[in-house]
Amino acid sequence: MKENNSIKFNFIVNSLLTISSFIFPLITFPYVSRILLPEGTGKVSFATSVVTYFNMFAQLGIPTYGICACAKVRDDKEALSRTIHELLIINLIMSAFTYFVLGICLVTVPRFQTEKTLFSIVSTTILFNAVGVAL
Repeated sequence: MKENNSIKFNFIVNSLLTISSFIFPLITFPYVSRILLPEGTGKVSFATSVVTYFNMFAQLGIPTYGICACAKVRDDKEALSRTIHELLIINLIMSAFTYFVLGICLVTVPRFQTEKTLFSIVSTTILFNAVGVAL
């Protein structure tokens, strides 16, 4: 009976997450585009796309591997905890390395130098994704 409630709860929460991922941009995009204008919206989109590439490198498929690795040891709490800690440490190390490379790019690439603050703000997604792997 408990497993059935867990599945229902997961279904409801997953549905809310999916619905909100569609509704939130519908509400915020018109406001943001009116405030930032086309030039600002383009700068944000460019920074987001560049940081997304760095983020993909930082992740290295760790979330997908983590699901498989955690499923193998799900019944052993100690092994599961160790696996999660190892994945988190690997992800944090890769994220730190990626931040280092991004920092070098911010200093050397002229197009990135003009928007250092924007890139710095958008790059927080790298940290959030690294920490989110453990959750």
